[in-house]
Amino acid sequence: MEERRKNKRWLLNTYFDAYRENRDASPSYLADISKDGLLLISRHPVQTNIVVPLRISLNKEVTLDGELRVSSRVVRCNKDRDCNYYNAGCKLVDLSSSDLKTIERIIEMYHIT
Repeated sequence: MEERRKNKRWLLNTYFDAYRENRDASPSYLADISKDGLLLISRHPVQTNIVVPLRISLNKEVTLDGELRVSSRVVRCNKDRDCNYYNAGCKLVDLSSSDLKTIERIIEMYHIT
C-alpha cells in the first residue's frame, strides 16, 4: 500500500483522552499524531468519511486551557489486533496556527523516538 502521509507521524508515550465535541460517548484515545493527522483508539467503530469535532484533553504543560479542539475527517476505521478496540485514522482539517503550535508541542514533549 502506498504511503500517503505528507508529514511524519509520531507515536506518543502516553494516551490522551479524545472526546467528540459534546462528550456524548466514551472517550477515544490519541495514539499518534502528525501535523496533518492523528490515530484514535476507540472501543467502538467510528463512522468514516465524516468530519468529527474533537476535544483532546491535555495537561497544562502543553496548553494553558488543558485541551486541543480540532476537526478531523475520519479516513479509515479498522479493528485492532487486540479485537476489543478500533483504530481510526483521521485527517485534521482547518487547523489554526495556534492548533499547529499545540500539536508541535505535543510531539516535542511526548513522542517516542
